[in-house]
Amino acid sequence: MTDAADLLRSAIYMRLQTRFRTSWAWEYRHRRVMVPVRVVIGIWLLTLTAILYGYGVGGWWGLLLLPAAAAHFYFAYRSLRHRVES
Repeated sequence: MTDAADLLRSAIYMRLQTRFRTSWAWEYRHRRVMVPVRVVIGIWLLTLTAILYGYGVGGWWGLLLLPAAAAHFYFAYRSLRHRVES
């Protein structure tokens, strides 16, 4: 049973790793479009968070929206940095 669980865990890990590598390769090839899209999405998420908290209905949304915005900004920065290095 442990061997089957280990095999399943390894297969899922390898599948996700291949999927992310493919999507990142596509994003790097189209980074001229993707960097501004990611920045706009990050700004929109920050604006949405500010609006929700401004009306007093933010609640737990900040825990979801702020890390998502930070991730978009980080991936946009990472794409720009990759362009400079390559």
